[in-house]
Amino acid sequence: MTTVMITTVLVSGLLAGAELVVGTGMRTVLNGLGPAASTARALGARTFGRWMPFAYGVLGVSLGVTVIAEFSTPAAVAAALFVLVMIGTLTMMVPLNNRIARVDPSGSGSRSGWQDEVARWDRLQSVRIALLVLINIALLVALSRT
Repeated sequence: MTTVMITTVLVSGLLAGAELVVGTGMRTVLNGLGPAASTARALGARTFGRWMPFAYGVLGVSLGVTVIAEFSTPAAVAAALFVLVMIGTLTMMVPLNNRIARVDPSGSGSRSGWQDEVARWDRLQSVRIALLVLINIALLVALSRT
């Protein structure tokens, strides 16, 4: 076991856990807010939108170092899954998040269109969570083999 691998497993687990909380716990809370949900979601989108690039960057660098320093098939699988996560995040989720973050709390604009975007973001978030959990599992397998 190396410090690099352990660090990567920890970063991966923390990110998967944070996304799980956002995707399950926060979604339940926000959906229970009624009309205030749009304001809360916009605030959440802006807040998480500021720190998530850092978290994903740290995981990407850590995964890259892990694959280079201690190549194994499970680590390579984790890295490949991370590339899929990043492609989906950058091409689909970030644009949705940016539109959700710009919601007008006064309610002007298309409420149903906004709700459709939130529902799509929630579905994509579920896929991203599943992939992040698989990344963490692959890294744990790699760690167990060192």
